[in-house]
Amino acid sequence: MSTQFHQLAAKMDEAIVAVAARVDALKDIDVKFSQLRVDMDSAVIKGMEKFAYREHHLEVRVLSELMFYVMKELQRNIEVAEKLSQQFFKDTSAEAS
Repeated sequence: MSTQFHQLAAKMDEAIVAVAARVDALKDIDVKFSQLRVDMDSAVIKGMEKFAYREHHLEVRVLSELMFYVMKELQRNIEVAEKLSQQFFKDTSAEAS
């Protein structure tokens, strides 16, 4: 049973690392969105929003796609972690009985 717990713990660790990587990616996306907002606000203040539209539109489109895929992967990673957690509790409950 010890080997089984060791394997389960290793899989849980992998799932946690995968979730952490997705969270880091989301933090990076947040930074880029913040920078984009500052650029867009600056363009509006300067009356240059028409000139900056194409560049800002491209960045929003890229960040939106990136966010979609990161969130999809994060959801998948969370589902794996939840299944592993349920298996861990099931196995520990069975051993305690």
